Amino acid sequence: MNETRARFNPDGGSLIEDRSLATEVYAAILRAIHNREIRPGDWITETEIATQLGISRSPVREALAQLTNQGLIVRVPRRGSYIATLDQEDIASFRDCRQLIEGYAARSLAERITPEVVEALEDLIDQMVDSARNRDWIQTVYLNSQFHETVVRACGNTVLHRLWASVDPLAWLVAATKEPGHEHDPADLQERHRHLLESLKSGNPDRAEADFRAHVAESLSE
Repeated sequence: MNETRARFNPDGGSLIEDRSLATEVYAAILRAIHNREIRPGDWITETEIATQLGISRSPVREALAQLTNQGLIVRVPRRGSYIATLDQEDIASFRDCRQLIEGYAARSLAERITPEVVEALEDLIDQMVDSARNRDWIQTVYLNSQFHETVVRACGNTVLHRLWASVDPLAWLVAATKEPGHEHDPADLQERHRHLLESLKSGNPDRAEADFRAHVAESLSE
């Protein structure tokens, strides 16, 4: 692992809606990875983060615990924590899991999608495009996650949704590993997600599953 120590910007913005202090720390760590201020394998400590952000260690500890549970941070007793690393095999495994989960969810939802779900997905696409235009990477990735979670949740399979929720947080680390500093193209985001929505609205389960599986594969090959 690298011995690089992180620097965090206390004025860099936050995730949408949830503005708790622990969430602000969570967002600051993700933002630091995106800005290449820290990279997978770099060490971080509660004390350094708290000092740089001018806050107590309690919300930092809470944020690090969440990131650890999600597999984004590895904690080493008596040494501290470092940003987890992913190799190509890890990314391929992540891709396979996402394809299985989201492909099945899309297949199920295509046969039962409601106007309310369509409206929710359309709204998330619009918000995603706006955040990409504002070059807010954290919020764009968050909204993208919300779009896919809505599809999985709406299919009605609660076990599948729990599986998705356990896998999805790694998307942050995969993005940092594969595309540090990447800026999302608003037009491309809009086109690709509207294509997914049209697949769901088509009522064709085979098409919906194929399009979602292809979307996941394409996203993780960029």
